[in-house]
Amino acid sequence: MNLLKTANYKERFFIKNIRLTLLTGLLLAFILCRISEHQKIYGKDISYQILFDNEIIGLINDESDVYEVYLQLEYELKELKNRNIQIENKIDTEPATTIDENAIWFDKDTLYNTLKDKITYSVEAYELTIDGEVIGVINSEQEARNLLADIASEYIELYNEGDDDVAEASAIPITVGVASLNAITINNIVDIDSTNILDKVELTSVAEEVDINNDTPIEVVPIEMHFEQDISGESIFVPEDEIMLYQEMEMLLASNKTQPVKYTVAEGDNISTVAEQNNMTISEIKELNPQISDINIIMPDEEIILEEATPVLETEVTEKAIFLEKIPAEIEYKPNSEMFDDEEKTILQGEDGYKEINVQITKVNGKEVSREVIDEKIIKEPTKTIIEHGTKKKAVARSNGSGPSVSTSDKGLFMHPLNGEGVFTSGYGPRWGSFHGGIDFGAPAGTPIYAADDGTVTYSSWNNGGYGYLVIIDHGNGYETYYAHNSKNYVNVGDKVSKGDNIATVGSTGDSTGNHIHFEIRLNGSRQDPYGYLF
Repeated sequence: MNLLKTANYKERFFIKNIRLTLLTGLLLAFILCRISEHQKIYGKDISYQILFDNEIIGLINDESDVYEVYLQLEYELKELKNRNIQIENKIDTEPATTIDENAIWFDKDTLYNTLKDKITYSVEAYELTIDGEVIGVINSEQEARNLLADIASEYIELYNEGDDDVAEASAIPITVGVASLNAITINNIVDIDSTNILDKVELTSVAEEVDINNDTPIEVVPIEMHFEQDISGESIFVPEDEIMLYQEMEMLLASNKTQPVKYTVAEGDNISTVAEQNNMTISEIKELNPQISDINIIMPDEEIILEEATPVLETEVTEKAIFLEKIPAEIEYKPNSEMFDDEEKTILQGEDGYKEINVQITKVNGKEVSREVIDEKIIKEPTKTIIEHGTKKKAVARSNGSGPSVSTSDKGLFMHPLNGEGVFTSGYGPRWGSFHGGIDFGAPAGTPIYAADDGTVTYSSWNNGGYGYLVIIDHGNGYETYYAHNSKNYVNVGDKVSKGDNIATVGSTGDSTGNHIHFEIRLNGSRQDPYGYLF
């Protein structure tokens, strides 16, 4: 029994050992297999899957090749586009846990060629905004500055019109709202040489009293330009085809936009006049006002909607307008006892002076909103005219005055400046210690004054030499006639007048003690006694 038990025990032990050995061997083989697999994956035989936008496109042995190809493509695109670029695709790697026998294997070159055809990219550009609203995308911030300067140039060119002395666009300060682009301000303009102004105008047409609101300036110079809105932007990455061409953006910025505005119908308005005054059609007004059943019937005080066009870029331009005002030469009369009392002689011919008046004009979107005088300066002083008049009496006095005798052919050459109206109040010759160079006719204020003969108006303005409102007519034959102290002048310099034309009205302006006309006749610059020409 005991031997049998011992034998059975040994047999069972042997079988158990065999099983354990087999199991150990299998386990060892499995471990060795896994170790071999592990070494292939994580050791020097490891491979990597290449993911393009999270999709596996193939395998590569060296992970660093993928990143080198990526950087190479990025660099080449940056050089080609001459700006920063951004590859939009996600390119990544991860260790390959299993190997598909149909997988595509890449090396560095084949991967480069594949990715070059597959990738999409954006380029760095500049998103331009006006008052926070996106206008469009252009190439760069510098291009935005160039655009604004070019648009400013179009405004400034309006001042040039062939005059090389007027400012160029780059010569005036240009500022932009409160925006980041205000760095485009450039150099201040250089003032125009005042003495040159006298060469640019016909001096005979310069008035003695300038009306800055109605008279035409001699010169208009741009001082500065300001874009009213907040113009700014930021760098962004966009597809190339979203970048506007320079000319497209320039046209957009120079264009107008429309916005609805309320209009209150006034007495006498009708739909046609309202449309015409607002550059709209009746159909456009009808579309904006669907609440009106019959658009042809609008009532006073009724509110309707219209469209108002305003520039995309709102501008404020400051101008300097230069006016020229004449300072008449004073006349000094000196007695000469060696000359007869009907004689006079110019000893020194004076010259008129000129004053420059500088006016600042402000325009918003091309419409004037204000103007004011900023300074005045005399650019040429007047010089005095000195005339000697005789005091010696002739043996036989003239019955009709004391001036030079009038030839028979010239008698009646001129008509009476009041056409026979008025009262003769003062003759030609010495008077009150001075010399009276014409004749006076008293008449009520507003009495018509007529041209004494055909001619051209060479002066029609206020005269600071005592004449008040004065008209001078050149008759083209050496004769000139003067009409002084007028209440109002009806003619302008350059007007052609005919004998008997109403050129002014009687007044008491200048050095005058009552309503009258002071009438002079001059022959080749020397004053004549008008009496003999009229009577």
